[in-house]
Amino acid sequence: MSIKTSLGQCHFVDCVKAMKELETGSFDLCFTDPPYDQPLLDRENPYENYMVNHEWLEEARRVATTVICTPGVNKIYDYPKPTWTLLWLKPGCTTHNITGGFSTWEPLLYYGGNTIYNDSFRTTITKPRGMKHPCARPVSLWLQVLRQLKHPITSILDCFLGSGCTCEAAEFLGIKWLGFEIDETYKEDIVKRMH
Repeated sequence: MSIKTSLGQCHFVDCVKAMKELETGSFDLCFTDPPYDQPLLDRENPYENYMVNHEWLEEARRVATTVICTPGVNKIYDYPKPTWTLLWLKPGCTTHNITGGFSTWEPLLYYGGNTIYNDSFRTTITKPRGMKHPCARPVSLWLQVLRQLKHPITSILDCFLGSGCTCEAAEFLGIKWLGFEIDETYKEDIVKRMH
C-alpha cells in the first residue's frame, strides 16, 4: 500500500528492505526520526541492539548524500561518529531525562557533505492535534534545518516517516520526497500532513 502526491509517496514497508532496492546516491538528503524509545532488545548484549538499530543508517548513507537523524539524548553515543552534531533547543519541553529532570534539547546527527550554515535550532515541541504518533515532530524544525543547507535539496528520503513531518516540509518547499513507514497505524497522520 502507498500514499501519493504530485511530489512524493509513502510506502508502508520495512525501510531496510526498501532502501536495498534504491540506487546509490539517489537522494540529496535522508532526514529521519528513527524510533529510539524502544526498550533494549537484548539487555545482556547491547551490542546486538546497535547492529539491529543501525542497519538502516548504513543503507541511508549509501542512498543519500547527506543523512540527518534524531537519535534522542539517551542514544546519541550508540551511533557511529557523525560529521557534526546539530542542536535542537526545545524551550518549555517536559520530557523527562534519565537523571529525573527535564530535557530541553535534542541532538540531530549530521552525516555527509552538504554544508549547513547554522547548527542550532529553536522550536517548541507541540504535538499537532489529532495525531496518533507518540512523537510527532514539529514541521517548523524540519523547515529550519532544510533552509540552512548550502546546496539546494531536490530530493528527500525519510525511512521512518512516522507522522509525516518530512513529507509536509517537502510538500511546503516543493521538494520531491519518498517515505517509508512500517506501521500503517500512522497512515491517517501522514495523510493529514500531506494535504
